[in-house]
Amino acid sequence: MLARTILVMLAMVASCMAKTWQVAVEDLTAQGVSATDASILSDRLRSELLGTGVFRVMERSQMDKVLKEQAFEASGACEGGQCAIQLGRLLSVDRLVVGSVGRIGSVYTMQIRLLDVETGEVVTTATEDRSGAIEGLLTKSIPMLAKRLASAQQVGREDNVVTPFPQPIPDPQKPALRKENHWFRWGSLAGAAGAGAAAVVFHLKAQDRKKAADAAVVEYGKATSGFETFKADHAQAVKDANSATTTAIVCDAAAGVLLGAFTLTYAF
Repeated sequence: MLARTILVMLAMVASCMAKTWQVAVEDLTAQGVSATDASILSDRLRSELLGTGVFRVMERSQMDKVLKEQAFEASGACEGGQCAIQLGRLLSVDRLVVGSVGRIGSVYTMQIRLLDVETGEVVTTATEDRSGAIEGLLTKSIPMLAKRLASAQQVGREDNVVTPFPQPIPDPQKPALRKENHWFRWGSLAGAAGAGAAAVVFHLKAQDRKKAADAAVVEYGKATSGFETFKADHAQAVKDANSATTTAIVCDAAAGVLLGAFTLTYAF
């Protein structure tokens, strides 16, 4: 039972960590740079996002094909919440990446937003400013921005979702919801794993001491003298076995409680 519990915990963690997100990347809006440069940077962003292993990226040609078939038309970049929801549903993706690349004087700037297409919310934003040639955006900025988006989307990082304007006005009559404590969630999982491991150790110790008690009984039956010694060994082995069994049961219970706490915090 304990081994099964540990396997379930490991499977849950592996499942969470292995989750990938289907994403579509809109071409970056060009502001002070050529449309060709913006298109090249957009293609590199798609490649870098795919390389993180967190996202499954839809090809631009496939996006154009789907939108053409659906006769979808958007004026400018699809950055608004309602537009993101509509476009994301047409493309059957989880996330939409939009942004811009521009130049002010000798400084190039990139602003990227990761949108939740189900709600239109901004999951995270990433900004990068770089002086010098525009090539630096391609070789340095884009890889860093992709890693930031991937890091924000991974497990345990959903608490940085930003609601786009207009934001709802909070109702003073309703109590504010407590912010989810991720440290408690993963602390519970770590504690469950530790308690489970301790339970295994004490179960093994209990089995070993029970064997020692049985061996003392056998030796007692064979002995012609020193009976008190074998009786004392048997009594001590039984005592140690009972103590180890009790401790193992306590560890089993603690692992179950902590695993339950992790499951509840992960679900809610």
